[in-house]
Amino acid sequence: MSQLLEYIPETEKEYYRKYLPQYQPGRYFAKFNWPAFIFGHLWMFYRRMYSMGINFALAGYCNDKLIEKFVNKDYEGFVSLGAFLVLHLLMGFYGTAMYAEFLDKRIKKGKSYPSTNWWNTGLVVILYTVGIVILSYYDEI
Repeated sequence: MSQLLEYIPETEKEYYRKYLPQYQPGRYFAKFNWPAFIFGHLWMFYRRMYSMGINFALAGYCNDKLIEKFVNKDYEGFVSLGAFLVLHLLMGFYGTAMYAEFLDKRIKKGKSYPSTNWWNTGLVVILYTVGIVILSYYDEI
């Protein structure tokens, strides 16, 4: 646990000092994380958890496509909102645990802390937005 705290910036140590003692490798704990809930996979991109962020974004996209294909049009909006909330609640409740797992794996590989770099985060968000635009255009064809 102390190794994880060494990897976290000073501005965020107070928050994580409260919850990292609950962390055990391979076991997730539920602690609600508002930024993870509100921003979802964009929060994961900000935290440099790119593969998790892409996986959650793809899960959301696949949910939307499955709902569009198999749910009656009258209920599509309601079911889509429900699926969105479930996905974001998962990210909200387990975001801190996923972040701790991510840092733990980095430590074991001997990598340094992935400092927040707005250029990289911005680039990922731009690429993500371009991907959404391309998928939206593809749906219209």
